[in-house]
Amino acid sequence: MKKMIWLVIGGLLLAGLAAVAAAQSDDAVAKLDSYWATRTGSIATAKQMLAVAEAAFAEKPSFDLAWRASRIAFWICDRNEDPKIDQEFGKKGWDWGTKAIGLMPNRVEGYYFGCISLGEYAKGSGIMKAITGGLGGKYEELGNKAIALNEGFDFAGPLRAMGAYYQNLPKLLRKLDKAEQMYLRSEKLAPCKTRTRFYLVQVYSEMGKWDQVRAKAAAALAEPGCANDDWETNYYKEEIKKLQAKFPAK
Repeated sequence: MKKMIWLVIGGLLLAGLAAVAAAQSDDAVAKLDSYWATRTGSIATAKQMLAVAEAAFAEKPSFDLAWRASRIAFWICDRNEDPKIDQEFGKKGWDWGTKAIGLMPNRVEGYYFGCISLGEYAKGSGIMKAITGGLGGKYEELGNKAIALNEGFDFAGPLRAMGAYYQNLPKLLRKLDKAEQMYLRSEKLAPCKTRTRFYLVQVYSEMGKWDQVRAKAAAALAEPGCANDDWETNYYKEEIKKLQAKFPAK
């Protein structure tokens, strides 16, 4: 009888601990999403949020925490020019994306954020070194899988990610026509995304298509931007204005 009572008590304690862990996980997800919606260029805050995701995942592993950790690791790299940061957190973002894929292989998030984090890791390591080391194929694998699962995710991010890949290959391997195609598909699905049009301005500038350059720059500056994307919208509008100052006279 006593043994049965202790078994019941033990079961209740385990259930209670599981409920607490689940609640903590839900709280962490809500906190991470709130941060993402109001993010700024603060790397220190981003690192704090990554620590929140990592701690919550250690308590209760979940797909929702894994891909959000990958997203934050990417963000730490995205506004950074230090190769060591890109290598460290790009690798972390890639690893978290891989964990998310392992937990839910039919969802886009792990492939997408793993892909763009891998891109940051490659940037930090050196693009040519990354390509010759086989990371280009891995990037294409992740990016194309993300497109196949949900090309419209994150304001058509998978298409934008593959456009960036073709745009930033070493010069002899660069495929600006493919970059243009991917960006235009992304723009069609999410015309609010200033970042996509910034990339198109860059590509058309490199192609010498100045009518298209001016049209995309004007469209980007006139667009209010996507929801919960204010900081990125404002950042890329300022970058476009810097490029405009260098446009050749008509």
